[in-house]
Amino acid sequence: MSDTAQAKAAWLRNTLGIETEADGPPPPGAVLPKNPIRAIIDGVEAIFSRRKKKKTSPTPTPPPTPPPTPPSQSSPTVVKDEAFEEKLRTLKEEIGKVKALGCGTAQMEADADDLAAHAETASKEQNKDKRDKAYTALRKRADEMIQHVRALRKSIKDVMGEAEGPPSAQQKNDAYKKALEDFYGLTITVPDGMTNTHFDQMFDMFGTVPQGHVKQNKLKSLKYNTADIGGVYYGTPCEIEMGNFGDGTRMETDPSSRYMLDGKVVPANSFNVTALHEIGHALDADKDIMGKNKKKDGAGGWTDWMRTDAVVPIYAKALKQEASPSDKVTEDAMLELVRTAIVSGTVTQPTGMDNEDWQKINTFLVTKCLPMRDAQQPYFKNNPAAIGDMVYTEGSPGWWCGYKYAARASTYVNNYQWRSPPEWFAEVYAITWLSKKKPPSGVAAEIAEYCWKE
Repeated sequence: MSDTAQAKAAWLRNTLGIETEADGPPPPGAVLPKNPIRAIIDGVEAIFSRRKKKKTSPTPTPPPTPPPTPPSQSSPTVVKDEAFEEKLRTLKEEIGKVKALGCGTAQMEADADDLAAHAETASKEQNKDKRDKAYTALRKRADEMIQHVRALRKSIKDVMGEAEGPPSAQQKNDAYKKALEDFYGLTITVPDGMTNTHFDQMFDMFGTVPQGHVKQNKLKSLKYNTADIGGVYYGTPCEIEMGNFGDGTRMETDPSSRYMLDGKVVPANSFNVTALHEIGHALDADKDIMGKNKKKDGAGGWTDWMRTDAVVPIYAKALKQEASPSDKVTEDAMLELVRTAIVSGTVTQPTGMDNEDWQKINTFLVTKCLPMRDAQQPYFKNNPAAIGDMVYTEGSPGWWCGYKYAARASTYVNNYQWRSPPEWFAEVYAITWLSKKKPPSGVAAEIAEYCWKE
């Protein structure tokens, strides 16, 4: 064997453990490979196989199978009403045309957004009958709002005539006045020299409520005066009278007159909320809303109107029960003391009455009778004097009404609503439409029917 062959044999023996013929004959019974090259390959594969096993990581434990995901609930079906959507587009286009003329459209835009929000709610109603009913009402309301905006645009055109360019401030004022007269059928009277009539704000308030609330037989005229700062509704001439509201920006922020809903103060522009308040009176006069519902707990639990002679015995009876004077004080004496306090606003110790009895009676008269007289304006105060579970208020000189004290907590929007049944409705009505919020939860459904709804 050559030196080269011996070197190869030594390498195979030492490195791969393979014996060759150069090492001598195999021992008896030895199994020889048929092919020495195959033996070499097998040996090399065996080495690599051992190396792979050393590097192989243990088989990881598979993670536990997660529980099956519950089937997701399908989203409610949304059904749009194309007829309404078309009306909404028309409304927004009409508002845009008025805006392009330089008129303020913030209230119109807010009303349109409110209408769209109601439509969004209707589209998710799964009951077809309820959804159809909602869309019918929304299409009607959209038509009313389109008519309202177009009425103003027509008035602007009528006032400007052939004049070019945007309307002047005076032309805008005249256009709003004309729209109130022509579209809403009002006869308008303004004192000479009065310029701060805020016809634009009045027109906006007429448009923010349903048309049937303002286009009706109990609302025929609009009158202004320069002396007062409030408003009045007169039922006989079916007239709203508005006072001097300055520049029309004043807000109701005083604790005695501010508005609240859901326990939170609601911003209220004085002119706007007063206009809506007087509209509420006209609506009440037209529908006899409080006449039918005032005695319900959800409408204040009011009594009928009473003259002073009818309320005196109520206070005299309470005086006897609460003050507990001695038997020396007769019932006639108590009646007279109450009558004097209510009518004249004075309390005087009668001649011959014991000081002890007088102290008890005087306390009652001062804390229960005097504060509820109209002269003291109890309807602007937070702490009415209750007689049992009732509060009696002189809403106008010589005229009294009682309401359930508990109703204040469940139906309260402000103090002034507690002057009388008509004021109660007018205030609830006004603030719900101004704020676009529901009335308090305690308000009866028969009243809420005329208020803003979600």
